[in-house]
Amino acid sequence: MLHGWFAGALAFLLLSFSPLSAQAAGGAGPSPDCATGRARGAWDLPADRNPGHARGLLFNVDGVQLALGARLTPLPLPGGLRGGRIDGDLYRMTSAGPSPRPIAELHGTYLVGPEGRGRFEAVIVALDPGASGRPRLLGKFEGLFADPPQRGVNPIGGFVGRWILCR
Repeated sequence: MLHGWFAGALAFLLLSFSPLSAQAAGGAGPSPDCATGRARGAWDLPADRNPGHARGLLFNVDGVQLALGARLTPLPLPGGLRGGRIDGDLYRMTSAGPSPRPIAELHGTYLVGPEGRGRFEAVIVALDPGASGRPRLLGKFEGLFADPPQRGVNPIGGFVGRWILCR
């Protein structure tokens, strides 16, 4: 029951946000307190009831900004749909690589078609909740992935995406 409530609440939260392209202040570009960019990385769908994972880099015109590490957990969905949850962390990039401590969490959902291609959406939240005790929204992350099976082998696929992160 808790999984159903969580999935429903997360779906409502994701659907209530405008697309990334519409989040710019006045349509003229992102606010000075926000950063936007693209992302790419590895996407390995869950296999044999084991969780999968996504790992990648988020970058903008200034270069690589963040590293992503996420777990992909399958969920039973109605109507023959396949998909699940994404739960992960974002790490600030330094000259030595990803920082040892995460700076934010990522939570969302993904849907996948029979050919191993799909899309994902996630919210980026602060590690510490706001004064209300609810998660403090910092941004959004969305994209497409492909991880098609090949002759009974489970190769690691890839993803591309867009993100916005505000202070």
